[in-house]
Amino acid sequence: MSSKTMGLPPKMDRAHMHRSYEGIEYKEFWNVDKKKHNLDLLEHDFVRALLPTSGQRILDIGCGYGRLADCYLNRFHQTVMLDGSMTLLRQAQEKNGEKAIYVAADANHLPFRHSSFDCVLLFRVFHHIPDSQRILSEINQLLGFKGTFVFDYCNKSSLRQLLRWVLRLRRDNPLSLAPAGMDTRFISHHPHHVYRLLKQNGYSDLRRLGTGIIDKIPDLFGILLPIARWLAPISGFTSTASWINCSVRKLSGEMLEEAGDVEKIFVCPSCRGNLIRWPEAYTCKSCGSSYPIKNEIIDFRIDTNENF
Repeated sequence: MSSKTMGLPPKMDRAHMHRSYEGIEYKEFWNVDKKKHNLDLLEHDFVRALLPTSGQRILDIGCGYGRLADCYLNRFHQTVMLDGSMTLLRQAQEKNGEKAIYVAADANHLPFRHSSFDCVLLFRVFHHIPDSQRILSEINQLLGFKGTFVFDYCNKSSLRQLLRWVLRLRRDNPLSLAPAGMDTRFISHHPHHVYRLLKQNGYSDLRRLGTGIIDKIPDLFGILLPIARWLAPISGFTSTASWINCSVRKLSGEMLEEAGDVEKIFVCPSCRGNLIRWPEAYTCKSCGSSYPIKNEIIDFRIDTNENF
């Protein structure tokens, strides 16, 4: 595996996308070189800046090995960390212990009641999801009144991609509003397309920070990181960065109750029926589906029953 793809799946299985990182050592992607380490530091800074300073309950969709957990664990009364990979969830659990609830699930079939969270984080995930409209709508329903949604997306019309198009290094038109790379590992989006979807799904108060420069250029003198921090609001606002980090709010819906028994927020991901808690599983009252609890990780993947 090359240094560019180390720590990433060789391909994405669109039918079982949430399992694509099973057995993948995602940490290697961030430890491959100094540039990725600096990008990791930068993304930590921006996630901290975009997240609320406090809240009742946060959901981290695609939490991986818990890379960004230190940005939010001390800000919320309850934390739910969700990923499709048991491998990565176990690493997150080893790192953070009882500070979070760990859930294995598909982002397209989330096992939560509406208005269960006052913050949802979706970082380094949006570019893997083919149906962007569906995931934005689903997350909107999960958020309570004035809930915050923080996510990033790959910008198909960044300055870098526009230059590659002008130099004929890419064929597809980066000015087109249609998503690019639908049959690849990375789906990129035009900013206007993303913002239109956000507006359609009831989000407002958009904040943007740009990244995606320092991981492409050798930082021989250690100056790119502070420059990238300074440029982030500008490259985000102008949508010229390769990655756009966003924060939006939902200004409608039900008020979130104070964080209490986390089991009250779970529903069957197959039919959204109520669940019965057993010592080693949840069972749906409506459809009878069973979801095992494996070493304190709740497995809500509807295509499960495989052993990992």
